[in-house]
Amino acid sequence: DLKGVPREQLPKLRGVILQKGHLLVPAFILVYLLVEGYSPMKAGFWSIWAVLGMSFLRGGTRMDLKKFVSALERGARTSREVVLACACAGIIIGVVTQTGLGLKFSTLVIEAARGELILALIAVMFTCMILGLGLTTSAAYILTVILGGPALIQLGVDPLAAHMFVFYYACISTITPPEALTAYAGAGIAGSPPFATAFLAMRLGAIAYFVPFIFVYYPVLIWKGDLIHILLAFLTAILGCLALGSAIQGYMISRMKWVTRIFLFVASYGLIKPGYLTDLIGGGILLAVFLFQKLANRNR
Repeated sequence: DLKGVPREQLPKLRGVILQKGHLLVPAFILVYLLVEGYSPMKAGFWSIWAVLGMSFLRGGTRMDLKKFVSALERGARTSREVVLACACAGIIIGVVTQTGLGLKFSTLVIEAARGELILALIAVMFTCMILGLGLTTSAAYILTVILGGPALIQLGVDPLAAHMFVFYYACISTITPPEALTAYAGAGIAGSPPFATAFLAMRLGAIAYFVPFIFVYYPVLIWKGDLIHILLAFLTAILGCLALGSAIQGYMISRMKWVTRIFLFVASYGLIKPGYLTDLIGGGILLAVFLFQKLANRNR
């Protein structure tokens, strides 16, 4: 289980800011340069020099030549996984763009799915996760919406829901193995195995893989309807996601057995599926499991 650091062991925030707060300045410089339109390479270059300059403001953080070279070496070593992942992603993107596969994609999806929306959604989901590999957010959206958006709209999906669907999965590819760039970057910082970190990230974010399907079948979640229906849809969707996340992780208040997890899967389906009756059934099951967990935890 993931546990935080005990409160008594946490350093005082004010003391940390006073002693080492200046080391945050290079991070703000990096963000500022990227927002201003500088290339990632140039922004990173100047941010590295900012780190060196800021380190001289206090004796405890001052970097000599040996420490600076060592930091550059560690940075190069920890970025190997990300560099390799970007190289592999470039091959896939090059194949799609150079062969003209993207132009034929909509027709291929509709024909392969035989007009079935769920099959088309699954096909577009995997395609968007592949095409979003190693791309910035805006680039991932542009590439995937050109390919997947028209296919979904032709099958009757709300245009906004179709755009959100492809955008969502293009971005979530960053925590999806084998090309989990964000997870690999985090693994480099934490010093943990890249693949193990990627699968853990995928497991912790498992509920996110189901959310786009919800607003495709239930457009009221993207503000398509009156206020009362929108609020009710948000409430039931949040409860459904809570039930589904707990079922996937096997934990709510405490660890759960498989039987309890199955009940939560049923509850999540009832809450997510549109309909007042299914909402009541799903909500009742979720409440029963919650109370059972609370009582069982109290008796331990």
